[in-house]
Amino acid sequence: MPPQNVNAAPRGKGGHKGRPYFFPPNHLQVSVTLLYFVGTLKAKISKHMDTKKLDAELIALVEKRMELSGMDYSDARYDDVEEQLHDMEDAFIEKYGDFLEEALEEVHDSNKVDSDVLLPIAYLAKSYEKAGQHADGQPIYEVSVTEGVWVESEKYPGKEARLVIIPSPTRIVMSVGRHREEVWSLEV
Repeated sequence: MPPQNVNAAPRGKGGHKGRPYFFPPNHLQVSVTLLYFVGTLKAKISKHMDTKKLDAELIALVEKRMELSGMDYSDARYDDVEEQLHDMEDAFIEKYGDFLEEALEEVHDSNKVDSDVLLPIAYLAKSYEKAGQHADGQPIYEVSVTEGVWVESEKYPGKEARLVIIPSPTRIVMSVGRHREEVWSLEV
C-alpha cells in the first residue's frame, strides 16, 4: 500500500466550506511514493517476466526472418511464411512490447538519443548471421553495422548511429560507424 499523506487533516475538520485542510506533500513523501511504485513495477516485471522465454521467442522470430529473407518472391511458400512472421511479430509485441519499449527508452535516455522510441520490432535487423554457438547450444547472432534503426545521438554528434536488437542473449547494440557497443542486455 502506498504511503498516505500525513499532512491532510481528518475528514470533516477545518478547511474551507467543510473540506479538509490539505498541505502539499514534501519532497521526501514524493520520493518515497515514487520509489514504492517503481519498486512495485520492477517486482511485477521480474516476477512475471520469463526472460528465457522472451529470448527463445526472439530467436524464433529471427529464425523466421532469416527463412523469409532467404526465399524468392516467386516461392510458393513465401506468402505463408510472411504471414507466419507477421503473426509472430504481433504476438511478440503483445507479450514483450512494453518491457522492451522501457528498455529502449532507457537506452535512448542514457545515450542522449533525440529520436522517438519506436516499436521494438522496428529495431530488429533485416538479416542476422549465425556466428557460432554458446556452450548451451544456443546460436550466436551477429548483424552488420548498417542494420537497425538510425538515431541521432548527442553523445556522437555528426556521426551515424544505429540501434539494433540481437537475441541470444537479448541485447541492444549501438553501432557508430564501425564501432559497436552493447548498451543494454537482458539477464537470462
